[in-house]
Amino acid sequence: MQEKPRAAFLTPSRYEPYAGDAYAHVDVIGRGAFGLVTKMRCRADGGLVAMKTVDRSRLHTAYLQKTAHREARTLRRLGAHPHIVALREVIECERSIHIVLELVDGCTVAELCGRAADGRLSTADAATIAAQALAALAHCHAHRVCHRDIKADNLLVDPARLDGSVKLIDFGIAAVWREDGAPLTRADGATAYMAPERVARRPYQGAPVDVWALGVVVATMLTGALPFQGASEAELRDNILGGRRNLGPPGLLSPSCLNFLGKLLAPEPSERLSAAAAAGHPWLQYPS
Repeated sequence: MQEKPRAAFLTPSRYEPYAGDAYAHVDVIGRGAFGLVTKMRCRADGGLVAMKTVDRSRLHTAYLQKTAHREARTLRRLGAHPHIVALREVIECERSIHIVLELVDGCTVAELCGRAADGRLSTADAATIAAQALAALAHCHAHRVCHRDIKADNLLVDPARLDGSVKLIDFGIAAVWREDGAPLTRADGATAYMAPERVARRPYQGAPVDVWALGVVVATMLTGALPFQGASEAELRDNILGGRRNLGPPGLLSPSCLNFLGKLLAPEPSERLSAAAAAGHPWLQYPS
């Protein structure tokens, strides 16, 4: 992937670069508000990895400090899964935290859609991606993990090999719900992908909000536009709460596809399919 423009406040002096012997720097992949991601080569086996470096000086609150370690803790809990990015190790330094992850070749689903002339993927490609993403979500939910930031930017794919290549990434705001099923409360993430209960800032169950967000991703892949939009943040929230969504012109999506999306984007959390149940929907087996 191409390197993103550097944010003005991210200067090299804020970081403690990795200085160990296990990895050699190859290239910068991207930069963000709390750190950067670099491509590194493992000296032991020559393989490539992605290293996320978090700048401790930007972790101003206890919540942010906890968030910095959340991704690694969550990935350890989930273990190995073919559609979830793998954690290799965490290296703690005085000014930085280095999280070493599996390097995934390819691009995000958002970038893949952006390359299409009309912003839309074929029905078969969208179904292929959706099935793998649902498998990742089912695994997360079986381990009581709510990703909370499912979006097209957090699904990586290999455009040359969609089948089997999807990886769910970025567990920085994930949460583990309690065994007694007590609801979650924080409403971090992109509003356009938020379920109504999160937009309304009500306590919510973890699994249904992830399923809703994936429904938004699938709708976007198929229509070329987010199903919920607004000229302002307030209007976007009102449209989500009011169920005012756009799934393209009549006839664009088949009845089976509309049924599938309706079960992911059901306003009531209890009426949404679980990720495991959605994986068995007929549209995924016979997309049209």
